[in-house]
Formats: sequence, C-alpha cells, structure tokens
Amino acid sequence: MLQPTALPLLLLIFGASAATFAARVPPRAIRGYDSYDGFPIWNGDYLSEVGLLRQAALLAQQVNATHSERETDDVYYVVIDEGWADVRGPEGTKTATRRKRHPGRSTGGKETSDSLLTVSGDRPRRSLNAFTWYLDDYGRPIPNPQLFPSAINSTVGFQPLVSKLKLIDPRFELGVWMLKGITQQAVDDKLPILGTNYTAADIALTSMPCVWHTDVFAVNVSHPAGQVFYDSVMSLYASWGISYVKVDCIFGVGNYDLNNIAAVSLAVTRANEEHRSGATVPPMLLSLSPGVLTSNEMANSLRDTAANAYRVTGDLWDCWSTTLPACPTGRVSVWWSTLQLANLREQVNEHGVLDSAQHPDVDMVAVGTIRLGTNHTSSFSFSNIRYIVALWSIVRSPIILSGDLSGLSPWLTPDQLSMILGNKHLLALHVDSIATKLASFQVESNSSLAVKSVWTALHVARQGVAFGVYLYHAGYNSSSEGSETEGVWLNADWNALGISFVPVLRVVDLFTGRVIARSVSTSGPSFSVWTPVNDAVALRFEPDV
Repeated sequence: MLQPTALPLLLLIFGASAATFAARVPPRAIRGYDSYDGFPIWNGDYLSEVGLLRQAALLAQQVNATHSERETDDVYYVVIDEGWADVRGPEGTKTATRRKRHPGRSTGGKETSDSLLTVSGDRPRRSLNAFTWYLDDYGRPIPNPQLFPSAINSTVGFQPLVSKLKLIDPRFELGVWMLKGITQQAVDDKLPILGTNYTAADIALTSMPCVWHTDVFAVNVSHPAGQVFYDSVMSLYASWGISYVKVDCIFGVGNYDLNNIAAVSLAVTRANEEHRSGATVPPMLLSLSPGVLTSNEMANSLRDTAANAYRVTGDLWDCWSTTLPACPTGRVSVWWSTLQLANLREQVNEHGVLDSAQHPDVDMVAVGTIRLGTNHTSSFSFSNIRYIVALWSIVRSPIILSGDLSGLSPWLTPDQLSMILGNKHLLALHVDSIATKLASFQVESNSSLAVKSVWTALHVARQGVAFGVYLYHAGYNSSSEGSETEGVWLNADWNALGISFVPVLRVVDLFTGRVIARSVSTSGPSFSVWTPVNDAVALRFEPDV
C-alpha cells in the first residue's frame, strides 16, 4: 500500500485491451498559449507584436524541459486572440475611417516598445456594432500593422511573425482567432469574393448575425460564392504560415451552425492540401468555440469534419468552485468544468468519439495576470494546476495557458509551472494516450468532498506498441485548498481495471519519473493510493520485467 503522499493523481495501467489499440497512432495533442485572458480587447487591452513575442519567450521557459527529451514533432501553438485585425491608431485609439484597407507601415516599420496598446482616456469598452476591421480587397481580416508592424501587407501577413516565433523555439506555431462569417463592413462596401463575380452582400446571411458580435454575419454556404469565400480566407492564412485557427461563434448552445462548420472544415482541408501537402510544417488545425454548453449530439456531428477541438464549457475563470472565489456572470469554475466534462465524456464514450482526432476543449488555463474585468493575479495554486493539467491531459483537452505570463504569483511560481508543463511524462500522457474512459464519477453533495472521479486511458508508444493504461482518480472539495490531512483513498481493483492478467507490476510517478513501487502482485488485494483533495496523483502501472 502506498502511504499518504503529495503526489498528483493519475494512474497509468497496463490494460488487457491494449492489443486492440496497439496499431493505432494517437492524434497530436494541443498545447500552447492564447492571449485572451491577459489581453482582452473588450476590456481595452491590445497585444502588440513585441508583447506576443514576449509571451512566447516566457512560454518557452515553461516548456523547455521537454525540448531535448521528446520527439521533434512536438508542437506548441501561440494563438493571437481577438483584436489583431481591429483598426486602432498609433496610440491605441480608434481611427476615424470606418473601414480601411491595409495602409502599410503606418509606424514606419518600427516596433512599439509597449507590450500593450490600450484604448486612451477612460479605456471604454468597444461597441460590437461599431467594430472596425482591417480587411483586404476581398473582405478577409488582415493584421493591423500598428499592432503588428512586420505585417507590411496582406500578402506577407503574419509570415515574419511566424519566423520570429521559430527563433524563440522551433516547436512554436502561430494561431489566430477569427469569427465565423463575413463582416458588415465587407457587406456594406460590397467587397468582391476572390475569383467570382459576387460580392460579400451576395453571401451574407444578414438575418443571422453572431449573437454577441452582431457586426459579423453567417455565410450562405449554399450560394456559389459561399464556400469560395471560406476557401480564400483559409488559403490566405495558410500561406502566412498559420497552423491553428480558432473559429468563434460557431459551436455550442446558441452558436451551433453545422452548415458553416462544414464549410470552414472543408476550407481548412483544402488549405492544407494546397499549402501543407508534403510540407515539413504541421497541418493547420481547426478549433471551434465558444461551447458554453455542448451536447453529445453536437460533438458527434463533428465526426465527418476536420475540427480538431471543440469547446465543451463556457469561458473558464480562475475559480476553483462556485463560491471561492465567486465566478463573474457568464464565467465557469473548475468545479463546473469537471462536471460538464464528465457528463459529456461519459455520453461520448458510447459513440466511440474518444479515439478520433477531435478533442473536447475544457477551455484555457488562466495563469499569471488576468485582465478580465478587474486586473488580478490568477488564484490557481500549484496543486490546482496539477489537478487541472492531469485531468485535461487524460481527457486530451487542449492545454492552453492564457494570461500575462510575466505576472505569475508566489502561490504559482515560474519554477512550479515549468515543473508541470515541462514534464516529459505528463506530456507523454497528453500526447500518447488513447481510449479515454470515465470509469467512475461520484458526487457527494452532503460532504465537503464534492466529487470522486476515476478516468482510464491506454498509453501507446510512438512506435505503436501499447504498454500502459492511465487511470485518473480525483477528489474535489468546495474550498480552494483542502487540508493536509484531507484526501481520498483509491482502491484499484485489478479485475475491474482489466490488469489482473499481468502478474507483477511496477508503479511510476509521472510527476517525478521515479519508480515508487516494484513487484506489485495483481494476485493480491486491490491497490490503494492516497490522493490529497484538490490535487492529483499521476502514476503509470507497467509490467515489472
């Protein structure tokens, strides 16, 4: 029996059904950084080119432990969220022009020294109905050169920024946020659709605006130019070197639009065929948002699309529970995400989606300085992050940090964060696992221990040889931190885990890489491990040979 320990909480177990999956190559996991929590445009904060590169450098420090120890095809996506195509003047104020095609180097080619460009004066929130975009001659959003001065025209776009990211870390790929559809500006100005005799006004479904960004309309994909428009957008972005596209206002309750999802998916597939066929760079990935609530029917409707990730919750706040700290209206806590993920994952299991390349996205992990509402430092502690990263890994959710990484806290230091993100064993769990299964989920509403959960997954090596199964067992408490003596015992029954046929096992702690038990007999009683509340234990069970 293992004694109480501060280990995090995941177990890797050699499963009887491993041979079934031995020849299957698991899809690439998604990891990286997104600017939204640290630089939200609607809060008056704008990330510049210099600022993005600074965040990328900080991300590199967090993940550098894996660089020499993992395969060269590991990828981290650095995503520019909303605001990169917003029209702002040199001081961050909105320009007088309603729509301006790309003006070139308004800054004289010099990068601003500020990581943030903010709305001057009282930092007013922008009106979505008065939003102004940088568009090219065909209605496609392009970078604001005042924020991204290396983007000298629409042909060059983000190519120079992609090259700069590679200098920071060759594993880094650039991603961008975009909205489903076509802008009101393009419609009003009747901008042509590339390669056709039609204009934006011909393909816009003006009766179907994004419900929270009403200056952008869904595209009529049954129109001859509808698919052509999406094809031209994705082809342009792929030509810049974009490898990750986060399409918003397209998935989840209140945003679900399967017609536009299918059109965007086809456009991404065609862009990959045009620009990435035989290329050394990875294919462009497609992520769908905002989620909010997602049914298993919605999830299963994506099986024939190129979508790689789909949001299953609303925006995740740095709330541990519903009460500590209180989540602002419209935001969700780790508690809610844990419940929603378990509910969806259990349903999806019945339909076999788990082994596809489509990952349920439990949203970004808020760390550092958060500028959503009032500026504050993320409340997540080291043990909270271990819980989150372990759970996100076994369910293969994207692990995307968000926030200003220069503002990490005393309760989550850069060294501690790096210990988690740079851990090659946890990375293997995230990258090389398949067949995730929710084995047990118990809610105890009358106890301070709110949730006990068990997850399992097979571990498949890069060579396609199955050699383990992960098992995640978590205890969740309604307070942000459990006491040192509070925790949960996991009794792992060998037969229930499908592991009884392996006579002797060894146990490896994924967080340290150390073998913590050897000659563990499966002919004896169940294996027990202590898990501190609001933390995680990550173990791998493998044959002891």
